[in-house]
Amino acid sequence: MNTRPTMASDCVALPARITRSGGRWPRGLRRDDAAAYIGVSATKFDEWVKRAVMPRPKRQDGVVLWDRDRLDQSFDAMLEEADKEQIDTWAHL
Repeated sequence: MNTRPTMASDCVALPARITRSGGRWPRGLRRDDAAAYIGVSATKFDEWVKRAVMPRPKRQDGVVLWDRDRLDQSFDAMLEEADKEQIDTWAHL
C-alpha cells in the first residue's frame, strides 16, 4: 500500500482561510500564511526576512502583506544558491 503523499498540500496543513477558498493561495499573504506558503515556521520566516533571504512585506493602510510571486522568486533564488554551494563543495574533493 502506498502511504506517501501525492501532493505538497498533503504534507502541510493549510490555514483555514486557504482551505475555505478551495486551496488557492491569494496573491497577498499575511505573515503566518506567507511562512506556511514557504513551508517554515513564522519565527524562521521572520529571520529570513531580516536576513533578506525572503522579501520585505508591502504595507498599505495598516495592512502588511507579502507578495506571493516575490516569495516564489526568493525561494527559487535560495534554492539556486544552495545548489551552487553544493557544487562548490564537490569541487574541493
